Amino acid sequence: MFDGYVGSYQYGNAVLVVTRDRQHLAARPAGQSGYPIYPRSNTEFFFKRLDAQITFITDMQGKTVSLTMHRAGGDVKMKRIDATTAQQIASATAEKQRT
Repeated sequence: MFDGYVGSYQYGNAVLVVTRDRQHLAARPAGQSGYPIYPRSNTEFFFKRLDAQITFITDMQGKTVSLTMHRAGGDVKMKRIDATTAQQIASATAEKQRT
C-alpha cells in the first residue's frame, strides 16, 4: 500500500525523495540523508526525529499526486514529479551551489 507514496516531490527548486526501507518509508531532501516516517493513518505520516508531518494526496484512482509537509506552523504542498525531472532539478541545484 505505502509503495504508492515512493517517489520524488518538488518544492521550489528542490526535491523531497520518499523511499521505502523494509517496513518503513523515509523522506529526505535529494542528495541528503533522510529520516523514517511512520503512519498515523493511511495517508498521514510523522517523523520521530523532526517536528513535522506529511500528508499524501491521491487522485480518484488512488494514485499519489502530491504531498503536504506540515512543519513549523506552516504547510508546503509538493507535487509529485518523475525521476527525470527530479534529476534535472537536483543537477541544476548542485550547479548553482558550485558557483
